[in-house]
Amino acid sequence: MNFPDLIFFAIAAATMAGALVTVLARSVIYALMGLVLTMFGIAGLYIYLNSPFLAMMQILILRGCGYGFLSPLRSCWQAQCTGTPGSGQGQ
Repeated sequence: MNFPDLIFFAIAAATMAGALVTVLARSVIYALMGLVLTMFGIAGLYIYLNSPFLAMMQILILRGCGYGFLSPLRSCWQAQCTGTPGSGQGQ
């Protein structure tokens, strides 16, 4: 087994680990971290396959997915921190 094969298997293992964390996590934050690892792993596989355009598109999809995933949670976190639902203002 040569070095490129080891790189491929390492990226594939990281991608699969991130997917498992995403599915099996009980916390939303851990699921998001697993999703980030999975998306970066897929982008790494695209780079390994010598397709940098698809890798950049995967990173941009990750960015949009992160915003869409965290936007509803942001108002919930603000309500817990300040005690006022959705205002984002202190008391």
